[in-house]
Amino acid sequence: MTWVVIVAACLLAACFALACARLASRDRLDPKARRKMTPPWNWTAIASTRSVVPWSARLSSGRFVSSMRIIERNWRFAMLLLPLAGSAEETPDVSVFQCDASEVEIVTVAEPGKGLGIWLPPPLDDGYRLLPTIGFEPGLARFADDTWRAVLTEGTLELKGPEQLGPCRYDHHRSIWEGAKLRGVSFRAVGQEPGWLLEIRNGERIDFSFDYGQRTLRVPATEPDDDTSTRTSRFVSWPLEITIEGRPCGDAMSGEAFDTTVVVRLAERTFQGCGRPLH
Repeated sequence: MTWVVIVAACLLAACFALACARLASRDRLDPKARRKMTPPWNWTAIASTRSVVPWSARLSSGRFVSSMRIIERNWRFAMLLLPLAGSAEETPDVSVFQCDASEVEIVTVAEPGKGLGIWLPPPLDDGYRLLPTIGFEPGLARFADDTWRAVLTEGTLELKGPEQLGPCRYDHHRSIWEGAKLRGVSFRAVGQEPGWLLEIRNGERIDFSFDYGQRTLRVPATEPDDDTSTRTSRFVSWPLEITIEGRPCGDAMSGEAFDTTVVVRLAERTFQGCGRPLH
């Protein structure tokens, strides 16, 4: 995403140059010239002026404040681009396996160089444990500790210990949602036509991907405005406005049921979909 870094850097540099040029422009213009002044984005006209006004006078004239507002507006826009150019966020390799016979759900996470992290629901175990790697074969990996032994193949997991579980089948859909939870996402929502995805990390940031993943925004998370009487929460994080309502919702494509309805507004566009809290 090098091009995004270049675009954002050029935009920030242009904003600074614009402010400096405005500060350097003449304060004393005859009325006709003042009426003919071009908008601030006409770089040629701005750069052609020369100033003889002292710095202290420019500060008191209000032109400095106006220039800083221009920088602020364009800076906020550039900040939407910069996260897209940053290094890829480390994402845990999370897998969820459904053991149909026992109706048990097992969550695993790959621990490179260590083994396989695994969560077992009560009463099978107390929670998370790390099973060190004991062997690899083509399409198969073995992990074990003093209590449990696991055999992981392409799409299945078998566990042997105080109880025997498996073969448990890999659930791709549940793995995506559980992976988001382990990344620290507190609320996640999806929508269709066009496909979009919303992830909220309370107190940190909001990530919004839309137009089937072709466009992405990342903005700071704000405190929601909660209304208990209508069971709604509203986030206003420019340029996004997000409304989460405690009303049942069904995904238009998969038919999956959710407990909350989500509406995202971006400029003149409105996205509707479903979501759920992850913590």
